Amino acid sequence: MVDLAETFVKWEPVEGITFDFISADVFSAHSDLWVRLVDGRVDVPEHHDLIFHFSRVAGFTVHEEFVHPTQGTVWGREPVISPECKATFPCLIVTGTQWLKSLGSELEISYTGAQHYRLCSDFPVIDVVSPVLPVVRWLIRPKSTQELPRPSWVEK
Repeated sequence: MVDLAETFVKWEPVEGITFDFISADVFSAHSDLWVRLVDGRVDVPEHHDLIFHFSRVAGFTVHEEFVHPTQGTVWGREPVISPECKATFPCLIVTGTQWLKSLGSELEISYTGAQHYRLCSDFPVIDVVSPVLPVVRWLIRPKSTQELPRPSWVEK
């Protein structure tokens, strides 16, 4: 079910976001969070992944597209990337969310000025709350190297 109380502002942390991302990787260490939006285009010689480093994270959630409690779809829901690409813009600032309100008064005390960010890929959709603007950069890689090494503790 789409929450109509939520409003979105297209957030352009770097130049060149003209396509949607196929998936995302998430790594968390205490109050730091790293997210990689993964470029899955097949018609380009190299991929451009988008890397986010959030600090002082109050909370985050990761949901598959169709089970996200309020986003619904990431295809055709405004704001879209462009008239030619109807995917939801991958970087959003969200206001009016029940999730942000549910974090309570502690958010105002310890995380003054916290923003609700939403990162949309084909799967998953990631919500992050932080009072600090994240550091964002492009990671350019050969198309053949989709997977990045996992932390050693997740290996078999």
